[in-house]
Amino acid sequence: GGVAGWSNQQSAAIAIGYYAGQQSQGINCIGIGVNAGQTNQGVSAIAIGETAATNSQGVSAIAIGKRAATNSQGAYAIAIGETAGFNNQGQDGIAIGNGAGNLQGANSVAIGKNSGGSQKPSAVAIGEGAGNQNQGTFAIAIGAACAQNGQDCNAIAIGRVAGNQNQGSQAIAIGCNAGGSGQQSGAIAMGQNSGKCNQGFDSIA
Repeated sequence: GGVAGWSNQQSAAIAIGYYAGQQSQGINCIGIGVNAGQTNQGVSAIAIGETAATNSQGVSAIAIGKRAATNSQGAYAIAIGETAGFNNQGQDGIAIGNGAGNLQGANSVAIGKNSGGSQKPSAVAIGEGAGNQNQGTFAIAIGAACAQNGQDCNAIAIGRVAGNQNQGSQAIAIGCNAGGSGQQSGAIAMGQNSGKCNQGFDSIA
């Protein structure tokens, strides 16, 4: 395609598509699609899809899908799905699903549509909308819409809508809608609708 691999394309690199691998494409890289791996694609990185890994893709990183890891993808990170890992995906991060892992910290995992937004390092979000906004370090959210907004560090939410809003640090919510809103630090809620609203510090339901 026009201006593919235009400047400083390294050995064994592949650039297919308009502006693909345009500037500083590394050794053994692959850029396929319009603007794929356009600027500063690291050694052995792979970018497939329109504007995938457009700006700065780390060593051995993988971005597959339209606008996947568009802006700054860390080394060894994986982003699969439209806009997965879109902005500032950290090193060794994994984002799978449309919109997953936008602003994803290093070593974090986001699997499911719109999961793991603004995700801190070493967090895990699995399920559509899980950990969608501001998921803390080492936090775990498993289930659709669980820990959707404001899960603090080391908190655990398992089940649909569990720990949905503002779950405190080291809190645990297991079950549909458990610890649903305002669960305080250290609180434990186990069972459907347990600790649903404003469960206090270190309490058990």
